Amino acid sequence: MNYFYSACLTNLVYFLQNLLTNNPNLASIFSNKDKLLPLFECFSVPEASHSNIPQRCLVVLSLLTAHAPCLQAMVADGSSLLLLLQMLHSSPSCREGSLHVLYALASTPELAWAAAKHGGVVYILELLLPLKGRRLVHLSWSFIILIFRIGLQIYTY
Repeated sequence: MNYFYSACLTNLVYFLQNLLTNNPNLASIFSNKDKLLPLFECFSVPEASHSNIPQRCLVVLSLLTAHAPCLQAMVADGSSLLLLLQMLHSSPSCREGSLHVLYALASTPELAWAAAKHGGVVYILELLLPLKGRRLVHLSWSFIILIFRIGLQIYTY
């Protein structure tokens, strides 16, 4: 039963990817966070770790970032952003897709301000506290790189 569910979900996400690739105007369907929620829930399916479902979902999310209302809907849901950041650090196979989606989200003013605020805190903590562990260093530098990416956009507003 689990294999059947996983295969169906993989096929549905692949179908959605092809549909959005061939007809980008259909992205407007996902212009609110309630419509995006099922895509983000695909990351938490138990069978997802044994399949390419997360990578396919990230490709779909990446396609949706080309549509401004979808971009705003993704930014409006803070839990989705945290999930993408978590995947960036915990799932090597999803790292490239997560970075692509986060890079697109960094172009929004809301996320630019939030990242600058939180990234600044991480940077200050890095200066004040002795860091131990490679993971914390990677997390800190991820935020700092995100700040540099969006830093110019903050000054344009």
